[in-house]
Amino acid sequence: MPRRVRPFPRPFASLLGNLAPSGRSGWSVLAQPRSLAVALTSLVARLPKGMVPLAIVLEVGRAKGTYLAAGGLLLAAWICGGLLGSFGFGQSTGPPAVADRYRRLLARFAVALAPLPATAALPPAWRLPLLAVLLVTAGLWLTPVAATSYLLVERVATARHRTEAFTWLSTALAGGLAAGASLAGALTDRLGPTAALVLPAAAVGGAALICRRRLGDTAAG
Repeated sequence: MPRRVRPFPRPFASLLGNLAPSGRSGWSVLAQPRSLAVALTSLVARLPKGMVPLAIVLEVGRAKGTYLAAGGLLLAAWICGGLLGSFGFGQSTGPPAVADRYRRLLARFAVALAPLPATAALPPAWRLPLLAVLLVTAGLWLTPVAATSYLLVERVATARHRTEAFTWLSTALAGGLAAGASLAGALTDRLGPTAALVLPAAAVGGAALICRRRLGDTAAG
């Protein structure tokens, strides 16, 4: 006689039902393409938050004398840009489609990050003040990008999986920050701090492309 298989207890059966690819609505939220796209774009777009501060400190370390004290001021410029961006974003009105707003913010963030590595060719007396201005400009998009990702995940996730979707988004944001710092360290050891300033713009530009292809303007409202 065939051996009788005992069913899973109800909590475990519920967990397996949410994660297994059974073709039903009980899938994990990561099985929903748009929710997965939001998590991926958020992870990639968060890389600069970990890469830029480390690269800036190491870039300033190449300077001599009194310029060594500029590292803290440059980091302050980066954070001040984020604060200004928060205030401005709270007063702004964007496109009605959240996905379109998110994509535009990512594109602007990428454009703002792009000039950072070009400052390496300048002498410190010019490079450091210019870096401060560029960091404020790039920092303007830090908080709006993160805030809009939360608005977007609320639109694309089903009501049943919304809590899980928010937790995955928080995981992606934290993971992108940690991965960015690790990548910046690895690039700096091998190619120098300027190389660590090249990748952030490329990463955010890639996130904008993912958003355009996978999300479109479907998350309206």
